Amino acid sequence: DAPAGKYGRIKVTPNGHFEFEKLPGKQQRFYGANIAFWANFLSKKEAEVIAERLARIGYNAIRLHHFDRDLIQKNAADSATLDPKQLDKLDYLVFCLKKQGIYITLDLFTARPVKKNEFKTLPGFQGDYKLAAMINREVADNLKKFSASLLNHVNPYTGFAWKEDPVFIGLSLINENTILHNIRNASPY
Repeated sequence: DAPAGKYGRIKVTPNGHFEFEKLPGKQQRFYGANIAFWANFLSKKEAEVIAERLARIGYNAIRLHHFDRDLIQKNAADSATLDPKQLDKLDYLVFCLKKQGIYITLDLFTARPVKKNEFKTLPGFQGDYKLAAMINREVADNLKKFSASLLNHVNPYTGFAWKEDPVFIGLSLINENTILHNIRNASPY
């Protein structure tokens, strides 16, 4: 039922099923796909069309994937400052998906590039951010800054801060790869 979030937040039941807080006892299933890279930053008309088509196909969930790369402000001093124009496009896409009854999951880090000398404790760092965020305070703080900027801002189209909007049903801090995988595959910077 549209809009997404109509029945409140999604919950996991003791037996491992999903249900909405305002529809207890009714198991929910999600069927979705990824929207990746530039496809997260559409014109308003394109966002309306893609959301409507995804709903018509039968999707009720979408993963916003690899959006962080194109969401940061290119001329900012750090890699955690959001670009207001890109954020507006992403907010409108979220609004369109929500209006069509499509829930959203996302990763807070996938492919966001860092500035060459952004981290004082890692001079010249251009290595594996995923691993560094797990073990280096400065990189972890960068992830926190980006995440707080995104999740605390209010989407002008929905009226909700991302952290409070029940359209979001899943959140991953770092896309893929456990710490052991990252250590085994880390390249020196």
